[in-house]
Amino acid sequence: MPENNDSLFSNRRYAFSVDGLSPQSFEVVRFDGEEAMSTLYRFDLLLASTDSDIDEGALITQTAQFSLNDGVEGGHPTVYRGLVQSFIYQYQISGWTFYRATLTPKLWLLDTFYLSEIYLEKTRPEIFLTIMSNAGFTFDDVDVRFLEIPDHPRREFICQYQESYLTFIARWTERVGIYWWFEDVDGKEKVVFCNNRMGHREEALLLHYRPPGELDALIGKQRRIQSLELEARNLPKTIVIRDYNEQRAGMAIMGTTTVDPNGSGEVHIFGEHLQNNDEAAQFVALRAEGFRCRKHIYRGSSTATGLRCGEFMTVQGHPRSRFNQRYLVTGVRHRGSQSGLLLEGLSVPVEIDANRSGDFYLAEITAIPANVQFRPEITHPWPKIEGTMTGFIDAEGSGKYAELNENGEYKVQLPYDITEKSAKKASAWIRMASPYAGVDDGGSGHGMHFPLHKGAEVLLSFRNGNPDKPVIIGAVTNSITPNMVTNENQTQSVIHTAGGNSLEFHDEEGRQGIHFFSPVADTQFSLGAPLLSAGSVSAAASSNSTTTEGIHFETDGSFTIAAMDVLSNVGGSSTINVAGAATTLTEGAFTLATLGLTTNAAIGGNINFSLAYNFIQNIGPAYEYNATAKYRIAPVAVNATVSQIDAVTTKLKNTVTDVNTALNTINSNVNKVVTDVTNVNNAVTKMQDTATSVKNEGTGITSCLSRIFTSATHVANSAAKVSVTASEVKTNVVSSTSGVQIFMP
Repeated sequence: MPENNDSLFSNRRYAFSVDGLSPQSFEVVRFDGEEAMSTLYRFDLLLASTDSDIDEGALITQTAQFSLNDGVEGGHPTVYRGLVQSFIYQYQISGWTFYRATLTPKLWLLDTFYLSEIYLEKTRPEIFLTIMSNAGFTFDDVDVRFLEIPDHPRREFICQYQESYLTFIARWTERVGIYWWFEDVDGKEKVVFCNNRMGHREEALLLHYRPPGELDALIGKQRRIQSLELEARNLPKTIVIRDYNEQRAGMAIMGTTTVDPNGSGEVHIFGEHLQNNDEAAQFVALRAEGFRCRKHIYRGSSTATGLRCGEFMTVQGHPRSRFNQRYLVTGVRHRGSQSGLLLEGLSVPVEIDANRSGDFYLAEITAIPANVQFRPEITHPWPKIEGTMTGFIDAEGSGKYAELNENGEYKVQLPYDITEKSAKKASAWIRMASPYAGVDDGGSGHGMHFPLHKGAEVLLSFRNGNPDKPVIIGAVTNSITPNMVTNENQTQSVIHTAGGNSLEFHDEEGRQGIHFFSPVADTQFSLGAPLLSAGSVSAAASSNSTTTEGIHFETDGSFTIAAMDVLSNVGGSSTINVAGAATTLTEGAFTLATLGLTTNAAIGGNINFSLAYNFIQNIGPAYEYNATAKYRIAPVAVNATVSQIDAVTTKLKNTVTDVNTALNTINSNVNKVVTDVTNVNNAVTKMQDTATSVKNEGTGITSCLSRIFTSATHVANSAAKVSVTASEVKTNVVSSTSGVQIFMP
């Protein structure tokens, strides 16, 4: 066992203890520690103990304290109260057991929570309190010193992505100019968050400048600083910040300020998540202060303990008067040893004894003038999401209809969100990319948009990789959501909506077609090949089909055409079947010309109604058929003889024979007309290729018209004969007062 333990305890300048163990359990052989603004301090200690059976695992995350005392009269030890981050057993020599321990502040626990999370409609302070509470911190662990309470607007969407709580807090605080350090207050360590130099404690550690080698009669009575150097840096002349906010797309978000009138160069920054120009002005002012506080960096070394970042020191006695001023300590590296006292006479391993240099303490200091506002550097980059991410459309309803906001944006459930959220509370409103969008001269928008329904799987991309700026770039199918095109209909391009409407493009060779379908009144419209594909969405939905190529329209409902002008040009036959009443209303002139046989068949009533002139011209035979008898009533004299009637009948038969002969002649001429019309059609087709052919076919048209006029003459002559016969019939009719009538069909 080691001897003279009481002497060791009474002479030690450094002490380390862990809650639950005796304060005399450990002796500090040596240590190396570092602290800086807005970072966790860390002390690596080599410890010696007479207890060789310490449970290393039981000490992890236990509260511990490390104290330093420089031996100056009236001084107080400097104490760091943190947690044991690691504890290592090393050697056992001459009754001593050597351990290595790492001490960090309690705030280190924030670094043990590594996750992704979504914060909706919260201010940054609210998010901070949530995080601290989740990590087990209370108000006793934190001290907030804001000279001016900054404006913290609510943010629709803030994402913590694949980072620890500590990293998340650090990247936000350093961007808004907040920095932090640690203080020992009434036996308890607190992390202090501050945004103004007036928030630091006023006390300053007084240091007397004594260069190395100079005799110092005041050792043990005054604290000294033995070196102090100044580094001057160039600063940019100006700084410019720009950003873009899609909710204020017409606003050019920009802020600029002068950093140093004597500086050189410019700094341009884009994409710092600014919402408006006020935030841009605040951000650029903070960044300018961040540059200015590093224009003059002082570095020195001292044997005085009590130098901690976040606190002030005052230097006196320096030969350069400007060095004799008040400073804010921004960083300290602590090194010390009392191995000379502990290891004397011991045969220790090289690793332990390699740096033995007796008992000493040295603080290497970084500081800035106290009248300069400190701002943290931006050292924590914004996390980036490379590639895409899967999400699911969120909604409060059943999902029958899509749920969007006034901007056509969606709520999306993100897969990494660990907090259960109620429906439609999983994310902020997220835009959806479209292959076509824009704004007209009048300010109205144009584009295309197919609404997404609840549960649809979507792919998200992130603007510049920023987790706070997601965009829906498309919807994808999965094992629950089938694809509209598979190996069974790979020649089709399909649009099929949730309501059952569909548009299909069929590209199979020889069966190309475009097909529209709506479930209301089983309505379908097809262009090209008929709708016969078994894999067709609309074919499966429709109970009817056609084998006719071309244009096919079918519906169980009504068909309405409303147009200023309608032109119908039928190159072949045209058939219109009306199973019910048919009404044609012409509010003006109505012309129907038939260059051939015209058949109008009505199984029910047929009404043609004109509010003005109605002209029907048939150049050829016109046949009218009625499914029931049609009669004309004529008066006949009582004393008419049968012979007279027979004579009239014979003459009528002869007249009919003459009319039939004339009609045959007309039919023959009509056939010639049809042939000529065919030639005319061919001539019109050829007209598109050559003007000469059109001129030649003009002669054929003239001949055709001549034949038409000839046929018209024959018709007129036949009509004259009919008129003569009718006159003769009229002559032989004798009036009768008896009212006897003969019905003639």
